Amino acid sequence: MTTSEWAQFILTICSIMGIAITAVRWYIRTQTKPIYDLVQEIRNETQTNGGSSMRDEIKSIKAQQFLDCEKRSEMDGKIDRTTSKIDHMYDVLLEYIASSKK
Repeated sequence: MTTSEWAQFILTICSIMGIAITAVRWYIRTQTKPIYDLVQEIRNETQTNGGSSMRDEIKSIKAQQFLDCEKRSEMDGKIDRTTSKIDHMYDVLLEYIASSKK
């Protein structure tokens, strides 16, 4: 083979390899594009954006539960005070009934 034939052969092989690599890259991109889009959608939902993402909703629910816990402890205190008053009234009633029977 002459030098020009070798050059043509090498350029032909390089062209075929370039076309094959381009085709493989295109196929991989078309197959991974839906996955990439889904990952981006999940990423957008897990980052704060001012109120409409899942992360913002979770923060809102957590803050609301914290406030509910504070209200719950306040209500527990009121329930305890009311229970002690009812117990005292019951004791007074029992004493009254006991004293009226004598």
